[in-house]
Amino acid sequence: MIRALGAGLLAALVAATALPVQDRVPVVAGLEEMTRDWRFRLRGPLAPGGGVLIVMITDETAASAGGWPLPREVLARAVSALREAGAAAIGVDLLLVDEGGRTAADARLMEALALPAPAVIAVAAEAGKASALSADESAGLLAASYDTVYWPADAAPGSVEAAPVSFLLPLAPFRNAARLGHVMLDMGASGQPRAMRLAIPLGASFVPALPVELVRMAKGAAPADVTVLPGEGIDLGGLRLEAAQDFRAGINLLGGAGHVETVTLHALLDGAVDTERIAGRAVLIGTNVAAVGDSFATAFAPDVTGVEVLATVTDNLLTGRALREGTAAMGLGLVVILAGAVLAAAAGWWLPGRWAALAAGVLVLAEGTVAQMAFTSAYLAVPVVLPALATALGAGGGAALAAVNRARGGQAQPAREGRQVATIMFVDMAGSTALAESAASDVAVDRLRRFHRMTEQAVRAAGGRVEKYMGDGAMAVFAQAGGVHSPPVAALTAALRLCRQVEAWNVVEQKKGAVPVGIRIGIHAGPVTVARLGGDDLPDVTPTGDTVNVASRLEALAKEEGAVIAISDAVAAEAQGHPRARRLLKGFQELPPQQIRGRQGLLPVWVRRTG
Repeated sequence: MIRALGAGLLAALVAATALPVQDRVPVVAGLEEMTRDWRFRLRGPLAPGGGVLIVMITDETAASAGGWPLPREVLARAVSALREAGAAAIGVDLLLVDEGGRTAADARLMEALALPAPAVIAVAAEAGKASALSADESAGLLAASYDTVYWPADAAPGSVEAAPVSFLLPLAPFRNAARLGHVMLDMGASGQPRAMRLAIPLGASFVPALPVELVRMAKGAAPADVTVLPGEGIDLGGLRLEAAQDFRAGINLLGGAGHVETVTLHALLDGAVDTERIAGRAVLIGTNVAAVGDSFATAFAPDVTGVEVLATVTDNLLTGRALREGTAAMGLGLVVILAGAVLAAAAGWWLPGRWAALAAGVLVLAEGTVAQMAFTSAYLAVPVVLPALATALGAGGGAALAAVNRARGGQAQPAREGRQVATIMFVDMAGSTALAESAASDVAVDRLRRFHRMTEQAVRAAGGRVEKYMGDGAMAVFAQAGGVHSPPVAALTAALRLCRQVEAWNVVEQKKGAVPVGIRIGIHAGPVTVARLGGDDLPDVTPTGDTVNVASRLEALAKEEGAVIAISDAVAAEAQGHPRARRLLKGFQELPPQQIRGRQGLLPVWVRRTG
């Protein structure tokens, strides 16, 4: 059993070691992403918090404004209308990078973005290569970054590890008039948006995500109030945004396309949107114009626009519902891995193959239930693939060790000379004389061999060892050191299994016209003395003593009582003391205390008269 638990711990160690790098293993990452989709669908859509509004530039909007790209005069009017309606924060998910040459319109847009408080506009970012920014671009990006950082005692400023990122900034007039926020999403193995980095390291400063800047503005916090906490998240003047070590916050999908409240830009400009729908809310301007706007497949819909994903992230941050992939999720994942692997290893050791597989399946289902509950109630993205793998490995390891243990006889035989405790079982094939008289000698020998094999199989399966064969009988030993169950319970299990096997064998043989055989078994538990007996030519190390003699006498008593199995009170008491083993005594009858030949005093005995 200890070795089985060791196998479970080893399986847990393997899975725990892989946990920090699971996203880098394509198979694991793909399966994890698939299970996360299942969790979203099982949970169902969530109602938005109500703090976010999308102003969508549609094909109709673009057509009415003269086509795409949208004239900046129109965008300036939209931003001004939102300010007049009392929007708490305004974000523009458009890359203002084309020169256009419309100076007056550009000036009006710059003014709309800057006053009375700067709006936030999008910065494109792509991981994989470093930016080649001009000095002016670098200055503009740093000016929009957070530079109040609380570095842990064991980390030097600028020591956050991150993949290189290239940035595409808006034109200088716009980036100087507004705040900047990156719109880079972390994509899953299937191309679905899974997370967003709340901040991207830039030297000793951090470039915020556009939703982070929106939340900061909506909450009325100044840039100077922001503190970046590497390894924990971002503090927006008292509002803590949790994130993983790399500032990644999982995207908690709310629903499909249109789930976040949306109005069209042309409806806004036409005065068809009540100011009550805008006042006090974080507003995002984006587009779903065909062949222009980006769109993504999610668990809820095949085509959710990029601005809707950003609105979802903003809602997550405002309501505290972003998926947590950091310490808490990984910690719970480690607990699930350890518990699942160890319990599965124990199941593999204690239970037969099919039941062990069923137990492992139940454990995986329980792990999935825990992950779903944590996902729904605490927004924890607890891993499920590696815990399931650890459970499977634990069950397999426990079962393999149990099989080896049984194949070796469970190490149940007394290993060395001396006094120790063991359970002794004597088996005798009743009716062997009639069999010898009615069948040819080779047939009788063949059936005797078959009986010996069945005896050995039943004993080994329960963790015991056949010590010796004696004609048509055998003596088996179940020692304290081995076996899946306690030795008396293991012996009783083997006896009942052997009875069932003999009954089934008789049914087959009788159909062939053969004489059925019976079986008698005696079991007793207690101290034995392992002694070296025999001569020089045929030495024999075997258990001896009162326990062996009583087990032999019980087998003879079974014949006298017309019983199949006779056990001592020591064996019955052991079975009664284990809730799962009490069922083994079904069909047994307690006799009045018996006088056992060659032994003083009376012995309580239990018999079973049918197999």
